[in-house]
Amino acid sequence: MGVVETFVKLFPPNLQVCAQSIGAAQGAHRQQVVSGAGGANWIGWIILIAGLTPAFIVVPMVVVGEAPVFALIFAIVFPLAFGGWGLKMIRAGRRSKLIAQTGKRGTGKILAVNMTGTRINGVPLMKIDMMVTVPGHPPVQASCTKLLQPQNAAGLAGREVSVIWSPAFPNEVVLEDG
Repeated sequence: MGVVETFVKLFPPNLQVCAQSIGAAQGAHRQQVVSGAGGANWIGWIILIAGLTPAFIVVPMVVVGEAPVFALIFAIVFPLAFGGWGLKMIRAGRRSKLIAQTGKRGTGKILAVNMTGTRINGVPLMKIDMMVTVPGHPPVQASCTKLLQPQNAAGLAGREVSVIWSPAFPNEVVLEDG
């Protein structure tokens, strides 16, 4: 059960909130999920631009003779490393946004939560593997990533969460509950 359905059940039954507004509430909630799903996109652009900046500084300096030729190594290696990382994040953000916009609601039973080896501001990025059930489709194993402290991730195995899944990217989901 998603956040919207849980919230609607808090209202008195005589208001018939579910019958009157569940569609509008789900649409508004989907828009919040869509806007949050592309979060890696802008971070990817920052990393990509930061990675390309040395090339725009070092190459002109080498051309006019103010920097040694071996400085070009810095102007090549830095953009390749950070540019690739930034492009990967941009693609992941766009993919998540597309899944959130066009995907179908379902539930995911969490099978495992594992560290990816990446940390952002000291918080580990965790990979969440789950068995996803979407009406009209056979169950499929998919995953997503989320920043989680290990102590918060420990009890997640076996829990069910609301997800958005798209047949265009069958191995990935977007968490609907954030």
